[in-house]
Amino acid sequence: MINGETVLEYTKPQVGGGVVEGFDPKFKIEGTLPKEGFIALQSEGQPIDFRNIRIRNLAGSKDPKAKNYKDYFIAEKSQSFLY
Repeated sequence: MINGETVLEYTKPQVGGGVVEGFDPKFKIEGTLPKEGFIALQSEGQPIDFRNIRIRNLAGSKDPKAKNYKDYFIAEKSQSFLY
């Protein structure tokens, strides 16, 4: 977000692209949706500045009656899960 306006948003990112080198082919299956992995803030090798980076955990209770419920949760995790 820049000045409160969303400038970049991902929906259903897919594995793929030809710029990756030295990878294990069993993990880079073109066109698959990732289930886990790493977050790269800048992976193309071009210079960039970052400020106020925030990462939201999308795992928690999906039950609206639970204490740890949030409407943005997309994965179920028990209340004892710490993050």
